[in-house]
Amino acid sequence: MNASKKTILVVDDEPEIQFLLGEEIADLGYVVVKASGGVEAWGIITSMPIDLIISDIRMPEGDGIDLLSKVKALKPSPKMIFITGHAAFDLDKVKTMGGDGFLFKPYKFEELSHLISQVLAS
Repeated sequence: MNASKKTILVVDDEPEIQFLLGEEIADLGYVVVKASGGVEAWGIITSMPIDLIISDIRMPEGDGIDLLSKVKALKPSPKMIFITGHAAFDLDKVKTMGGDGFLFKPYKFEELSHLISQVLAS
């Protein structure tokens, strides 16, 4: 798989997280697009091909769960990984809805890299 041909959308309402995630993913050779919330992300998803979405769960402008339900209605739908600092969110619900992977903050770069490769290969 050629990483440079895959486009990953990073969705987070915190600019510093968005920047850091984007830099880490770009260092892996992927094309990175960024959005500050679910509403902005949906506009991007419907205007260009996205292979993978990496999203926070809780955001003021359209949370990650709402975005997941919209994304899974698309055919084909991009894969979706959640990164969250909230240990109390419902993993089972997200898995049932079709989430493809999860990381809890703080995560290690190697965990992120492995999860991205694993999800894009499935």
